[in-house]
Amino acid sequence: MSEYRSHVLLALFALILPEAGVGALITLYDNGDPGGTGAAVVEDMEVPFPFRFQLSYAADDFTLNAAAEISGVQFFHFDHAIGALRYFIYTAADDVPDALVSSGAAQNLRSTSADGTRFETTFDLASPVIVRPDSYFLALGNPGPRTGPAETVYWHRSMSAPPGTARYVQSLVHSDSPVEPPGAFFTLPDPGASDLAFSIQGNWLTAVPEPSTFARFGVAILILTLLRYAQPHS
Repeated sequence: MSEYRSHVLLALFALILPEAGVGALITLYDNGDPGGTGAAVVEDMEVPFPFRFQLSYAADDFTLNAAAEISGVQFFHFDHAIGALRYFIYTAADDVPDALVSSGAAQNLRSTSADGTRFETTFDLASPVIVRPDSYFLALGNPGPRTGPAETVYWHRSMSAPPGTARYVQSLVHSDSPVEPPGAFFTLPDPGASDLAFSIQGNWLTAVPEPSTFARFGVAILILTLLRYAQPHS
C-alpha cells in the first residue's frame, strides 16, 4: 500500500506543477505585421572630428493591460542579420519616452529570413524586468564596433492601423563610447514608418490563480482524501 501511495503522490505532483511553474514565453503585445517599404534607421556611425559618432535610435510605444515580466523582443528589419544591438524600455509620457525602466545589450540574437532581404530577429533581455500595467516605449540602438562604421539596421514599419507614435533620436556626440540615446526623442520624419513592427515577449503576473489551477488542486485534494479513507484502520 505504501508503494502504491508513493506512485499516486508522484502523479499528483506531475498534475499540479505544470500550473505552478512559469511556462513558455507568450506574446504580451504585438504591434502588427511588417509591410510596405517604410523603415526607421538604427545606426551608430563614426564621423569626422570634432564629433565622434552619429547615433540613430528608434522607439515605438506599447501598452500592457496587466502586470507582466518582460523577457524578450521580436522585431522585423531589412538587409542583413544583426550581430549586436542595445535595447531601452521607457515609461511613456505625452506620447514620448520618459523614464528609463530597463536597458542593456540584447542577448541570444536570432535572425531568420525567407528571402534574404527582410529579417525577423528575436532576442532576450539581459535581465527580465517586471512592469505594472501602463504604456511604454521600446527603443533600439546598434552600438557597432568602435573602429569603424556599424552596420545600419532598418527597423521595418508595421501595417497596424491607425498609425502609432514611433519616435527617433539622431544626434552627433563627442564621446568614445556612447551607450544611451542622447537628447530627446522626436517624431519620425518618414510618415510611412509611424508604426514599427515588433512584439513584446514574457509572462503575465496574475495574482488570482487561473480556473484550471483551482481544478487541478481540487482533483488533488479529492484523491488525497480518498487515499486517507482507504487506509486500513487498526
